[in-house]
Amino acid sequence: MKTQPLLSRVEIMGSLLSKEVIDTEKSNLTLGMYQHFDFFDSDTIRTNYTPGVLEPCVVPYKLAIPASAGVGIMFGYKLPRFTFHVTGHANGILMGGVLSDFYRLYHRNYNWGTGFSAKLKLKGSMCDDKLSFSLNNRFYRLYSQNDWYSDKGYSPNPGEPPVDVEGDSSRGTVYHLEGQVNYKVWKSLSITTQCDWFNRSTLYHRMVAIDPSFSINGFFIDSNQLSFQLMLTYTL
Repeated sequence: MKTQPLLSRVEIMGSLLSKEVIDTEKSNLTLGMYQHFDFFDSDTIRTNYTPGVLEPCVVPYKLAIPASAGVGIMFGYKLPRFTFHVTGHANGILMGGVLSDFYRLYHRNYNWGTGFSAKLKLKGSMCDDKLSFSLNNRFYRLYSQNDWYSDKGYSPNPGEPPVDVEGDSSRGTVYHLEGQVNYKVWKSLSITTQCDWFNRSTLYHRMVAIDPSFSINGFFIDSNQLSFQLMLTYTL
């Protein structure tokens, strides 16, 4: 879509410590500690919202995890005409940011926080790598423990610039489920079909003034996006 950012996704993983537990002709198993950098970005997908009404924002998701590390397991199994790989990771998030539903109202579009994440990936190929598939499941939970406003005894108005950079006191959750199938048509050229489901939900812990006559306390906002893509991909 023409409204979407040019760079919408970056995932980097580095090995801090690893140990190969099993290494045979057909299978291998590796345990270790890994560092992760994750970035997901989207932009407006619709503009028909009602100002002043509490609803999911028209931007589905924005997520940045610049500091995250944890344990991981990697397992692979190989047969003459079929290969199968499974990876799993459990991470602690030292610092991360997730989209705030109040980006229309305040001069800040994020909530900073700490938390944890979990990742599971299944990947396989068959028919001499002619046909391949993958299934990715990602879960992120961020806690923003900012009580500046409650300590001062008032709620910010929409027109006021924020007095801090951390964001609203909240619990943010991002869930991403992705499936992909590739069919190799010639050397490194493949036809790819992909399906993505993003769910972003946030529980806000404090009172927020939507306008001078309306405020809300302890509320939950949920946003979903489902996309399908058909692509021609080239593998380096």
